[in-house]
Amino acid sequence: MPATTMQQNVKTGSMRWLKHALVIGSGLILLMAGGLFILGAVERALVARFYEAHAMLGMMHELPNTDPATVDILLRRVPRGSTRADATEILASEGMKCEPVDTAPRKYLACEAKNRWPQSLIPRWYVEILFDESDRVSDGRVIAFKAG
Repeated sequence: MPATTMQQNVKTGSMRWLKHALVIGSGLILLMAGGLFILGAVERALVARFYEAHAMLGMMHELPNTDPATVDILLRRVPRGSTRADATEILASEGMKCEPVDTAPRKYLACEAKNRWPQSLIPRWYVEILFDESDRVSDGRVIAFKAG
């Protein structure tokens, strides 16, 4: 075999290898991009499902964390003057787990959202319902801690 034919075969072989590597590399990049797109869609669906199950938190989620309207949303759902039992029942129906806290001079329910998943995407919601001397709802407080 003449030397020029052998050199052409080596060049052709190198080019063929380079083309295959580029096709395989491009395919892998497209697969990873598709995987990231699917992961993003799944995460958005999980977050939407959480806020559908926690409608009150869903309304609050649309507002900035420090917006006083979050407390207004809370007090529309658990009106001032409600009993402790009513407040606990209402918040339980909203998917909140509440613990009573009775430390002088304050009495309140400290509540957190149950089934917060994925935790890396959904803030840790903390809700307080404050009670007056007659154990009736007097005020509320809402904090959304950073997700993670």
